[in-house]
This record gives sequence, structure tokens and C-alpha cells, in this order.
Amino acid sequence: MPDSAERVARRLKLPHLRLTLALANTGQISAAARALNMSQPAASRMLAEMERLLGAPVCVRGPKGVELSETGLALAERARRILTELSEAGRDVVEIRSGKAGRVYLGAVSAPAIDLVVPALQRLKTAHPTIEAHVEVGTSDSLVPRLLEGQLDFVIGRVPGHLDIADFDMRPVQPEVVSLLVRRDHPLARARGVPLAALSDYEWVMQPAGTPLRRAMEYSFSSRALPMPRVSLISTSFLVLLAMIWRSDAIAPVAEEAARMLAGDSGMAPGVGVLDLAERIEITPYAVITRAGRHLSPTARLFHAEICALIEGGRGFATEGARLQGV
Repeated sequence: MPDSAERVARRLKLPHLRLTLALANTGQISAAARALNMSQPAASRMLAEMERLLGAPVCVRGPKGVELSETGLALAERARRILTELSEAGRDVVEIRSGKAGRVYLGAVSAPAIDLVVPALQRLKTAHPTIEAHVEVGTSDSLVPRLLEGQLDFVIGRVPGHLDIADFDMRPVQPEVVSLLVRRDHPLARARGVPLAALSDYEWVMQPAGTPLRRAMEYSFSSRALPMPRVSLISTSFLVLLAMIWRSDAIAPVAEEAARMLAGDSGMAPGVGVLDLAERIEITPYAVITRAGRHLSPTARLFHAEICALIEGGRGFATEGARLQGV
């Protein structure tokens, strides 16, 4: 008689799940063994034991390592979720037992990292001085998969188009506005109501192709039948961006929040100004994103609630039908 699902589940142990996940991550028995701080023979024996208990191969050995079988892939997907939930349960217990705020792990694209994450931490520190925020700033393409893997509590960004929206709970924020940075003595720095048509002949500093900021600029030019300006530098670094516009007549689009922080007499870079544009340029809205149905740790809930309170008090959440796409 074939094994029931319940009988198979009873045979599996946490070390089996950890080994399967390590094999999925490394593709080699020796590397998986090192990741688990065990010898390769011990890992091989555990793998053989697991395959015997399951009655099916977990991986297929090849000249360059191992590839998970269909059984192994299914097991690895479940193992990732189970081990993540156990780790988060441990965090919950420690935080509740100590009565203190612990750590939150979150990711954010650059604008909300400046506009929301730092102010939220400052506000929470008053009542919860022990809170510790681990913040990763990057593109949504790099951050949202880490959210799915349980490495981040929540992300402020956009769900990449290749992922299933149903896997996430999202609260979209109102669209961002684009500002164009130039050096303070740029030929157009003192002009008012500058049209996009006047900007095509200048060189530009842009984010990589496919990012929302880059798409917003490309759409703004193409929708007005204007030629795209020459992009001389592609970078996501504010330092690189500032260095370029300080030394040239280049123009750099950034989110309005970043422009407020960087430009003007009260900004971090007083030698940088913002062009007074005739047209309003918007970026598709980002969102506060969690995994669907996920239980946040007490500290993550605190931080998530503070972020949402800042949004409500400032830009506000977008309507339910707001577009959420891109990186």
C-alpha cells in the first residue's frame, strides 16, 4: 500500500528539510554540508536516509554537482517556508519574553528609504530605544524575492512583473513626482517653467533601463514626440550622480523626496538645484508590501504601523486600482 501524505510527513525531520534547502541553494553535497557545519559523508548518509524514507530521489547527481528532482524541488519550496516560519516564531518568542522591541528587517527603494524609513525609526526610538532596523536599499527586483524567501519582513517598493501579485498583501502609495537635479549655475537653473523640449540637447544621468524612474522619463519624452536625450552615465548611486552634475551641465532625474534632501541651501548638496519644470512627471506608485497571510513579528508590526502612519499623514495611500509594476 502506498504511503499516505501524513505518514511521509511524520518521517521527515528538520535536519532533512535543512539539508534539502542547502542542496537547493548550493547545488553540491559538499557545499551543503559546509553550510550545515557537518561532514560530507554525514550529509550523504542523511540524503540517502531521506530518499529511503520518501521512496523517491531528492536529487540527481551530475558531473558538476546535484540538481533537485521534482520531489526535491517540491520539498525545498516547503522547507524554505517552514524554516522561515520557525525562525520568525523564535524572534516572536524572544521579543515577547524580553518585553523589548527587537530587530526589523526591511527593504526599500531609495525614495521611501529616505522619506519614510529614517523618520519612522526616529519616531519609534523615543518609545522603543532598543529597536534595531536592518534596512536594505535597492531595486524591487532584488528586494521582493528576498521578501518571499523570508529574509525581509516587508518591502517598500513595487512587485516585479514576473511575480504573482496574489503572493503579496500591498498598500499602494500615491505616485511619486520626479525632480530634475542640476548644478546651481546650470544654464537653465534660474529659468521658470522649463519645457521638456528644452532638455533634449543636454546629457543626462539616468537609472538603469527598466527602472520606474527611467521609464517615467522615457514615457514623458516619447508621449510628447520628443527625442530621448543622450544618457552619458547610468548609475543608482547618489554620490556618482552628484559628482557628474557638479562637473558638467548634465541633468539627473530623482524622486522628489530625494531632491528635497539633496538640493538647495538646506540640502546636503547646496551646490545642486532643482529645475522648475513646466510639466509634472510622475512615477508609478510604490507600495508597502508583505507576504500574503504572513504574521509579522511584534517589532516588524510596530515599524510597519509607523511607516503606514507616516504615509497617511503625508502623501497618503493610493486608490485600490493604482498600478503596481516595475522595479
